[in-house]
Amino acid sequence: MKEKAQMLKAGRLEIITGCMFSGKSEELQRRARRALIAKGNVKLFKPSTDDRYDKTKITSHSGQEISAIGISSNVPELIYSYLNEANSASGIYVIAIDEIQFFHEKIVDLLKVFVVAGIRVIVAGLDTDYRRIPWEPVPTLMALANNVQKLHAICTFEDANGFICGEEANCTQRITGGTERVVIGGKDKYEARCLDHHHIP
Repeated sequence: MKEKAQMLKAGRLEIITGCMFSGKSEELQRRARRALIAKGNVKLFKPSTDDRYDKTKITSHSGQEISAIGISSNVPELIYSYLNEANSASGIYVIAIDEIQFFHEKIVDLLKVFVVAGIRVIVAGLDTDYRRIPWEPVPTLMALANNVQKLHAICTFEDANGFICGEEANCTQRITGGTERVVIGGKDKYEARCLDHHHIP
């Protein structure tokens, strides 16, 4: 009876957000690993377009990594098929998704279904793009979430004298050309900046 009650328990939505280099992927991995230690049935996903480090791993900019399944960002409902394949007597209790901002906005309804089904859903992603424009579906998910953690990075702006700002950063600065919203990259294309040192290229 106790196990049955646990399966019927309401799920929850947790979102980890902030600018690039703020530690979002590391925090997602930390929570997923804690669930694994507790013998939780955990499935991790990422957009298949994010191949900066590895197509089958969630990798932080600091090099921490954990295995994950790449999913087409335009067809998030494919997650269902992987849950069915992995289903066991204990069920799926934790779903973790990195780079949630790359997914089609219909993923919002999908995550609602998971939460109602009693699944703990953990997602991480940018809240704004390089122009500081809110990046859906993150703002909507923040409004629906049980818990929101907004992380900050360190501003790495360097002036002509070699002085590094070092203040709290909440902006993503693109340091290469192009006006496309989605340009996959790391330190070769982006920096974390405070509001004073952020500019739209």
